[in-house]
Formats: sequence, structure tokens, C-alpha cells
Amino acid sequence: EETKRKIGIANAIKMKANWQNDLYVAMQMKARHCAPNKVERKLTAIIEAEQFPFRYVGDGEFILGGKCPDFLNTNGKKQLIELFGTFWHNILDVGYRTELFRQYGFSTLVIWEDELRDEKAVIRKIKRFSQS
Repeated sequence: EETKRKIGIANAIKMKANWQNDLYVAMQMKARHCAPNKVERKLTAIIEAEQFPFRYVGDGEFILGGKCPDFLNTNGKKQLIELFGTFWHNILDVGYRTELFRQYGFSTLVIWEDELRDEKAVIRKIKRFSQS
């Protein structure tokens, strides 16, 4: 029993370390065929219609600090957009992820799923962010 416990702890530590490795996370997301969900497709449509310099990378294309942001700036600025669903995210995620990405020199705009109901407000928010 003690040996099983030690092996279990060692495996848990190894798995946690794996999920901090950008290459491992990217491979896992590719293997799981991650694709944009309905809400991400809606934000993508807004971004494309307004020709904002962001593209969807939430499929594992871009991993930073073991995390996969949703949108990456395409004009050379170190900017990310995170789209948070109210079911999967909470207010603590905002601070954690923005601070993590800041450590790599990226600024992060968080858009909550329910904000998409007011497209004009979202457009203004992205415009302000992309011009900063």
C-alpha cells in the first residue's frame, strides 16, 4: 500500500509538470481535436468583421506558460484576448491568467461570454485595447 501511494504521488507530480510544458499542452490539445466553440466562433466573427488584428489560437496553436489563450494579436503587439464563459471561469481566473501572461510580456483583454450580447460594446472594448 505504501509503494502504491508513493507511485501515485510521483505520477501526480509528473502529470502536473507535463501540463506546465508548452509542447505537451499543444500536443494534448491537437490530439483532442480542440476547435472553437459557439461563443468563440461568435467572437471570431466580430473580430473578422471589424478587421481587428487578432486570430483564434485557442486550438493549441499558441501555448504560453502551459496555458492556451483564445486570441493572439497578429500585428506584432504582445496582446491576447481571453474569452471567458461563466460556466468554466470565475473572477479569480482573470487575475491568474493575466498575471501569468504578463510575465511573458503580454497584456490580456478578458471578454466574458455574456458581454457578447452587446456587440457594439465588445467592438469598442477591443478597439480600445488594440490601440493601447
